[in-house]
Amino acid sequence: MGHGHHHHPHDHTHDHAHDTPADNGPLPAALDASVPDSELSPSQLSRR
Repeated sequence: MGHGHHHHPHDHTHDHAHDTPADNGPLPAALDASVPDSELSPSQLSRR
């Protein structure tokens, strides 16, 4: 059942859910892998 292994590209951001109040709102840009590094500030990149 290989089709079950196709995950959304940003699913791994859920690894951070226990570190952030993600359940209460969107992830901060620094923790949202769908936001390219080029759009983050240096301080946000340091949180990755």
